[in-house]
Amino acid sequence: MVRQAAAGLGAAHARGIVHRDVKPANLLLDEHGTVKVADFGIAKLLGATSLTRTGASLGTPAYKSPEQSRGSEVDQRTDLWSLGVVLYELLTGRKPFDAEYEQAVVHSILAFEPQILETADGRLVPEPLRRIVSRAMAKDPDQRYQRAGELIADLDAWLRGETTQPIPTLSRRSTQIALGAAVVLSLLLAYTGSWRGPLLHLGVMGPVGGQPATPADDFEIQLSNGQHAWLMGNTGEHLDEAEACFEKALALRPESTKAKGLLAVLKVEEFILWHREEDQDQLDALLEELRPLGESAPLGLIAESKLSSLLKRYEEAEALARRAISAWQTCAYPEACDLGYVWLGEALAKQGKYEEAKAELESGLLVGGGRIRCRLKLAQVFEWEGDFNRASTAYEEVRSIDPDQTTMLNDYGNLLLKHRDFTRAAGLFLHLTTKTEDPVAFYNLGNAYYGQGLWEEAFAEYENAEQRYRGRGELTPVTAIAFGDVRAEQEDDEGARNWYRIALERLEERLASEASGLYDQCRHAVVLGKLGRLAEAERDIDALLENPPKQGEAFIWLSAARIAALKQDRRALETSARRYLELEPEPDRLKDDVAFKAYRHDSDYTHFLNSVMEDLQRR
Repeated sequence: MVRQAAAGLGAAHARGIVHRDVKPANLLLDEHGTVKVADFGIAKLLGATSLTRTGASLGTPAYKSPEQSRGSEVDQRTDLWSLGVVLYELLTGRKPFDAEYEQAVVHSILAFEPQILETADGRLVPEPLRRIVSRAMAKDPDQRYQRAGELIADLDAWLRGETTQPIPTLSRRSTQIALGAAVVLSLLLAYTGSWRGPLLHLGVMGPVGGQPATPADDFEIQLSNGQHAWLMGNTGEHLDEAEACFEKALALRPESTKAKGLLAVLKVEEFILWHREEDQDQLDALLEELRPLGESAPLGLIAESKLSSLLKRYEEAEALARRAISAWQTCAYPEACDLGYVWLGEALAKQGKYEEAKAELESGLLVGGGRIRCRLKLAQVFEWEGDFNRASTAYEEVRSIDPDQTTMLNDYGNLLLKHRDFTRAAGLFLHLTTKTEDPVAFYNLGNAYYGQGLWEEAFAEYENAEQRYRGRGELTPVTAIAFGDVRAEQEDDEGARNWYRIALERLEERLASEASGLYDQCRHAVVLGKLGRLAEAERDIDALLENPPKQGEAFIWLSAARIAALKQDRRALETSARRYLELEPEPDRLKDDVAFKAYRHDSDYTHFLNSVMEDLQRR
């Protein structure tokens, strides 16, 4: 695999291109087991004037050569260094230079030699391969492989069983540096050619061959695997995997506050997403054990902080998060301490303290999983502020770290939907559907196609979502409404009515249970209107407007506007639209639903919306 990557880089070097970001995530395997070198996004032409400011150092810290880490000029030899790091990681299951902070990684690359090349169970890597890695990672570029062809020749000699010229081997470091997530050689040895994706799976998966792991190893491995799965995103598959790992860790050490705390924070996340009673029951039991421990169990404080935010007790959430952050030095588990900054940032932002929230989230970028989780929360804070460009930048930064991160793909896609960039949103959601079976991903992809007027493509993705909801035992009204809207857009009135009737049945079933809420009540009223039952629709929405809750009031007014548009009551439409825009200044939502079809090209209606927005901006 490394030989193939070297050949790809050699082809780029021959055309004067230096990649500058060779790392596992940019080495992909196709269905035939062929390695593809991907993402030349920060590549540089040899001899070209630098496009970065003086001293800037692009690339991923753990894979940057010494000269790249210093911000010096680079050539093809920097890519060979990075490929040497990948080879080291494949052979040992760990990065040669790793630490919690980027500055510490850079210092290690510049000042120290890597640990000796041993596998995870202590076996030495064969000497010829040690020599190849040592030469690829020589700190002095002149002592390194000068061309990819030289590295390929030595790898070929090793594969043929021949001996390469000896050069000094890597020595042990005297300085201890915290090592991060490991990669399992056994996964690659077991590769069958059917798996597609990044060349390396960055998760701690246990020793390579040799003796089985000790119970202590198993415990830490399960915690690390759970953290890794969680950092991949908040889809059901990832959260289920994380939960299983944390529960296995807890079974190994029932007294562990680390395992209990991580599981508690995860359970809050799952409860927010799915509102399952079993999640709440398990969370209550965990918090009952963690609360008496106070600062000695900071993850418990984080779970409490998240709950307080959920209940809109933001000052309480802020205080709990601050206690957790101050307690990390006593808990000896820094891998998850970014969670404190994430929820402190949210609590501050919800109080309108945006600058303070951003400062805390910036602090969290360098700890634990903060470079992903804190960036995702930063993007959300920018979005709440109405700063689309900075929110997009934050999402793009997460994307550069992990292009498959599912929370980023979903949330960034929804941001683009909100700003009517339907083409880019469709690209993100399409990518997301290759990573998850979550029906929401397919539904959102349908919305992106709907926004482009691609009715049949939208219908097909809503069908994919419906199929996956059914697989989970759910008959959701949301997809039935979407089917009806597509048919209404296509002037298929009978087809639209059939789907709206199905949606109404599903909504009435939900309204008869405890699973429904305000949004279902609003949807029910709008569907009545789309079926022509306008008097009933108006009665139901007026009842909701008599005492609207603060949370969700905007959706009630949006629904009222849709019903008024269906009724073609211009006065009621303008009243409802104005009230909606005062709460959520998103005028496009007052045109996108099929209920507004008759008004989309109405110049007077467009002028009205524009004048309201101008008035709100003046205020």
